[in-house]
Amino acid sequence: MTKQQVLTRGRGYHISRNTAAKLLARASYRRRSLRKALITGDVDLHERDQQFQLIATLRRQARARGVPVLCVG
Repeated sequence: MTKQQVLTRGRGYHISRNTAAKLLARASYRRRSLRKALITGDVDLHERDQQFQLIATLRRQARARGVPVLCVG
């Protein structure tokens, strides 16, 4: 199964976490550990907002083209 087949397979259906993990593993996706660093300096809130706006725009564009969007949280 190709990565594209995994991404388009089951579109519109809710699947369990285990099923998603198996499909992603078959497509050679690997889990990465989350690494979060403490912010110790000043944060440019405008720049941070721009990053989130860009992410939101990219998500909307992907969904409009029918490309699945994965949310990790």
